[in-house]
Amino acid sequence: MKIIIISDIKGNAESIIPYGLNLAKYLQSEVDILHTIDSRFQHGVSSSYADSQSLTPGSKMSHEEILQREKTTAHMALDKVLSREASVLNYPLKINTIVEENSVKNGLSSIIGTIPNVLVLVNSQPDDYTFHSHKEIIDTFKNSNFQILVVPPGKVFREFNKVVLATNFSSDDNFDKYPEAFSCLNEFNPHIDAVDVAKPKKYLDKELKSKAWLQVVEKMVFLSTIKTNVLTGNNYLETLRSYIDKTKPDLVLSFKRNHGLFNNGFDKNLLINLIEKTDLPVLY
Repeated sequence: MKIIIISDIKGNAESIIPYGLNLAKYLQSEVDILHTIDSRFQHGVSSSYADSQSLTPGSKMSHEEILQREKTTAHMALDKVLSREASVLNYPLKINTIVEENSVKNGLSSIIGTIPNVLVLVNSQPDDYTFHSHKEIIDTFKNSNFQILVVPPGKVFREFNKVVLATNFSSDDNFDKYPEAFSCLNEFNPHIDAVDVAKPKKYLDKELKSKAWLQVVEKMVFLSTIKTNVLTGNNYLETLRSYIDKTKPDLVLSFKRNHGLFNNGFDKNLLINLIEKTDLPVLY
């Protein structure tokens, strides 16, 4: 597995780079740190991203000079973080730093190519440089095949022993993606709690669906312990979040579904809610 960390060195929140490096150490993975530069936000730069340029008073800098200055600054900041963390890790981790003018999505595509198993880490706190909102984070990856791990700023890595899978026990689940995701999780051999919320009158129907769902999943996932859990409540988000707060898992997991997870407003709100209001890594 390759781990790609989206650089967050321009933000004010604590970086998730240490978290990503410790996760890579546990999985014995290679790490790429991707820092993208959007020249629309570089004064005096005109490029394929910009229709006009705004110049600050004083000497003009060329497009290449300004981009080179931004790249040099980013490399220095990343080197500082990595130098500090290398001594803490005390492990020969292979780390590649990539700084380029590009969009995050295009930058990832050029790195990943045909690599079959990739995990992309993103800071859950928008940095107003790469991402400006939680919605933008989700929208950036909505049509991708990447596995995305959204990590709270400054989160200390711990093994994924307890995982809550937020699902609806639907036959529309994108089951073909399960083996890929669980290939990462099975390194931890976690206990996975698949959870859905039903209104009291719908509880028995949801219980039947959960049993059928589990029969399908158990044929595809061999190492992890999976159980189903139907919660009762009239508000899905509040009930789920209350359960997560009470059980304190190490990770929350959600899958894209064949009917279009990100085209469904409720499911999109679920992810935003989990990212904003739980202090937990969210994998989707």
